[in-house]
Amino acid sequence: MLTEAVGPGQQVVDVRAGFELDQPERLGAGDLAAAEHALAFDSRYFTVHYPFRKLDLVAAPGNFQGAMENAGAIFFDEGLLVDPAKAPESALARTASVLSHEIAHQWLGDIVTMAGWDDLWLNEGFATWMAPKALAAWKPQWHLDVTDAASAGDAMRLDSLKSTRAVRAPISTSAEIDESFDAIAYDKAGSVIRMAEAWIGPEAFRAGLNAFVRAHAFGAVSTDDLWTELQNASGRPVASVLSGFITRPGVPEVSITSSCEGAETVVTASVRRFSSDAAPAPAESPSWTAPLGLRGIGGGSTTPAPVTVLLAGPRQTFRLAGCFPAVFANAGASGYYHSSYQAEVLSRLASAALAQLTPAERLRLLDDTWDLTRVGHQRVGDDLALVAALAADPTPEVIEEIDHELTFTRDYLVPDTERTLFESWVACVFGPVQVKMGWKAASGENEDRGRVRLAVLDIMGRAARD
Repeated sequence: MLTEAVGPGQQVVDVRAGFELDQPERLGAGDLAAAEHALAFDSRYFTVHYPFRKLDLVAAPGNFQGAMENAGAIFFDEGLLVDPAKAPESALARTASVLSHEIAHQWLGDIVTMAGWDDLWLNEGFATWMAPKALAAWKPQWHLDVTDAASAGDAMRLDSLKSTRAVRAPISTSAEIDESFDAIAYDKAGSVIRMAEAWIGPEAFRAGLNAFVRAHAFGAVSTDDLWTELQNASGRPVASVLSGFITRPGVPEVSITSSCEGAETVVTASVRRFSSDAAPAPAESPSWTAPLGLRGIGGGSTTPAPVTVLLAGPRQTFRLAGCFPAVFANAGASGYYHSSYQAEVLSRLASAALAQLTPAERLRLLDDTWDLTRVGHQRVGDDLALVAALAADPTPEVIEEIDHELTFTRDYLVPDTERTLFESWVACVFGPVQVKMGWKAASGENEDRGRVRLAVLDIMGRAARD
């Protein structure tokens, strides 16, 4: 039974998690706990109370795949039956995230639902954004902000292709409906929502979203309805800024240059469309208006607070208080764009990354630099210098990304005549890390360290050919 008192003077919601299965002993308390925490968080976040009389979580093994957010009775495939006594922490996190995603749909999908399939992102993007928020405080060891950063990278790789589509695009056939359930509707939309929340502020965003749900409860909604409520709550030009990310396909590439002038750092930012399979977009192509999170790096022992600015044109200059050797352009890893830097600035960011960037920010920096390297916007040597600076990173997602990059580089980018030299370089960088990690897990070792060890061994075996 899930029972949640949702606030002073509000009704108590009694939600029963019912399972009628042949093997009920396979159901651990983990799933119910995840559902309880997600429901409790969502019930506090939204001012419209959970309206359904119960909430059943139903496993339907067989041909059913994924999960479906039926009001008061969410259906799942057999992934719901993960055994918490035997499954790794990462599997428990995946199952909990699916649970949280579907519970978020009870508000964003069931209480309000999209007026047409072209607004599918109002359902799936918001549930994608909400799912980790509801679990982050409960399970900080899952590092869900890093998972968010990784999902943004997945979306950008798809969105950088010629074949990409806009988040909000006309849909007229059943085949187009099926095709719309992709990383654009889920991960890109969720990333744009995170960027919007960081730009206008969590409280203003929450007020606008709640006004949106209250105004349209048990009705059909459109993107324009959301823009209206967010603008009213924040006083910001939400529609003119975010519509470019929702109605236009593609990924912005924000190029950053910076220099000190007295006690200030002058930052110049320019934006163009990033493409992974074509030449850069022509100069006459429309530009994004992008919220940027700028933070000075390497200026002392303390990390300054980020400054949020709006890049409202192809090129713009900003000033930060203080003189910084480098400026990181995606503070909080909340921006949906690639960031590119001068070689010397990237080198300074690499040197300070472990001390002054969060794990999510390090992953975004690594991801951005690699994607830019693959299309010739960044030098391979600069990317490898960043890899070397992050060799001892304790974040599994960072080392797993490095594993992918180095293996790809060895197999596809390094000439045959240089491959032995490249393998020696990889062994020199990661050999000491592998020795320190060892071959076996220590007593009480957490799963993160095990994942890092696995990735390092893979680097040594495949990229270094040790």
